[in-house]
Amino acid sequence: MMGNVHESDDWGMFTTDGPWVLVRDRIAWLPDAARLRAEALDEMRSATQPSRLPPGARGAVVAGRLGSALAAWQWRKRLGRFDDDDAAASRADLSRRLRLAAEALGPTYIKLAQIISAGEGLFPPELVGEFRLCRDQVPSETIDTVRRTVEEDLGQRLDDVFSSFDEVPLAAASIAQVHAAVLHSGESVVVKVQRPTVARRVRDDLRVMAWL
Repeated sequence: MMGNVHESDDWGMFTTDGPWVLVRDRIAWLPDAARLRAEALDEMRSATQPSRLPPGARGAVVAGRLGSALAAWQWRKRLGRFDDDDAAASRADLSRRLRLAAEALGPTYIKLAQIISAGEGLFPPELVGEFRLCRDQVPSETIDTVRRTVEEDLGQRLDDVFSSFDEVPLAAASIAQVHAAVLHSGESVVVKVQRPTVARRVRDDLRVMAWL
């Protein structure tokens, strides 16, 4: 069965009704696909290659955040803030501090927290419960950052594309956040905005983990 060919062959452009047909000779991005995959693979190999020297500033930030969380929890234990027979309260306090540290450290550690949040029966319930908050309730980027990111990606002012754009995201996770918006045509859409520093942060974090 023949499908519909959209007037635009840009990435992600299809007709509203399938089945869809992509005419390979008209796909502008296809010739670069193999090169981009190879570059991404090389970059991944480089980032995960263990270094003889310890990571720089990012390693210090990671150690500081996680170390501070553990130190604050240990200090409260020494002060007797938790009853000896209430281990759950102690675990809950540590879990909350680790969740806040993961949120502060950004995408890689938020993603790790999301993975742990699915580990019921493998991890303490207090840790699983706290890390569930990292699925879609992490701190969002500011609207100024969102506006700048969308405008750079589209090459147009936000107001030229959307008649309305909700400043408060519907959800925010480790890699991106989503906003409800309305096009000038009246069509309601959801806009997914990638956090602008995510690529650099993930590369730096992979180097830290590879060294460890």
